Amino acid sequence: MDNKIIFKKKPIPLPAEYRPMYQIALIVLILKYCCRANTSSLLKLHLFSWCLYSEKNMTIIRQFIANRFKTMPPHWSIDPVVNRALILAVADGIFEKTTNNKYKLSRKGLDFATKLESDKELLCKEKVFLQSIGRAQISDAIVEKITIKELVYDKTKCNKN
Repeated sequence: MDNKIIFKKKPIPLPAEYRPMYQIALIVLILKYCCRANTSSLLKLHLFSWCLYSEKNMTIIRQFIANRFKTMPPHWSIDPVVNRALILAVADGIFEKTTNNKYKLSRKGLDFATKLESDKELLCKEKVFLQSIGRAQISDAIVEKITIKELVYDKTKCNKN
């Protein structure tokens, strides 16, 4: 009897949201439509990526903005797929990492954004949502504040149990 362990690669379907190029395209649109100087913190990119994950998340953030950030902040998540996409895109020259650890669209990224914008069939729902939010509504400072509120809220909630 042969006791060898053999691993064979087999193709498996991968949902679009887990494909690096799909995530890179979303991040390019986030930086283009929602970030001043096409530059953002990692947390803000994660927040907007979470928003784009579903209609429900988009509605939650729209309501949060409409209430002028006075309601309980949404419980959003950090997705490792976003981190992987950022690493690949920086290596490919689509994004640059700034001296203050933010991500910025490079010339190549801006060209990619132009191509995404000109395609009228690609990521339509996402483009409409991001354009409706714009650059002025959710700053990096707001993202930090809601992250801190969420952490304080979660800590309080845990202490009550």
